[in-house]
Amino acid sequence: MTREEYEKIENYMLLCMDPKDVAHDNGHIYRVLDHALELKEDYDLDEDVLIASCLLHDIGRKDENRKVNHAKQGGKMAYDFLLLIGWSEEKAKAVKRCIKHHRKKVDDLSIEGQLLFDADKLDVIGSVGIVRNIAHYASHGLAIHYFNESDMTSISNELNIDSDLFIKRFYSDKAKALAQDKLTFHKRFAEELKKEVNSYRNINKRIEDAIKS
Repeated sequence: MTREEYEKIENYMLLCMDPKDVAHDNGHIYRVLDHALELKEDYDLDEDVLIASCLLHDIGRKDENRKVNHAKQGGKMAYDFLLLIGWSEEKAKAVKRCIKHHRKKVDDLSIEGQLLFDADKLDVIGSVGIVRNIAHYASHGLAIHYFNESDMTSISNELNIDSDLFIKRFYSDKAKALAQDKLTFHKRFAEELKKEVNSYRNINKRIEDAIKS
C-alpha cells in the first residue's frame, strides 16, 4: 500500500470517528492495526486488505444505535469508499467481509479477517483494555458498582472475564500467547476491584448508624 493510499483511507477513518467515543477513538484503531501487523508475520496474506480492514473496522460506530450493527454498517461504508478511490470490487468485498465479522467469531473467515478479529480483541484486555471498558460502560450510564443490588450490571461486574473462555475466542496461536499476559493483569485487577467493592456492601448501614448516633 502506498503512503498516498494509506492516507486517503486514514483520513476517511478520522472523518468517521465519533470524538465523544473515547473507547473507540483513533488510538484504538492504530493499536488494532499495530497488533494485526505483529500477528501477520506468520501468514501469507493480502496486506492491503488487512491494513484497510483495521483502519476502517469501526467507522460504522458514529451513528450507531441499538437497531444498527456497526460492523455490518461499517463494512458497507468501507466497501463503498474503497470502490470510490479505485479499489477492485474483489478487494473491497474482502475488506467488507473482514469488518462485518470482526465482532463475532465465524467459520471460513479469511486470514485477514481472523487477524482483525484477534487484534481487536487484544485491545479489550490488559491495562488499556480496562480503561477502554470503563470509558465505554461509563458513557452508557453504568455505575462502578451498586451498593444494594450486587446482581445488577455494573462496570465492576463487566470487567470480570473468564480467561479460559476468552482465550478460546482467538483464531491465531500468537494472539492467544499475547493475550495470556494481558489476561493475567486484567483478572488480577478485576479481582481487586471486586474485593474493594464488596468492602462497601455495608456502607448504607454505617451511614445510617452514624446518622442515628
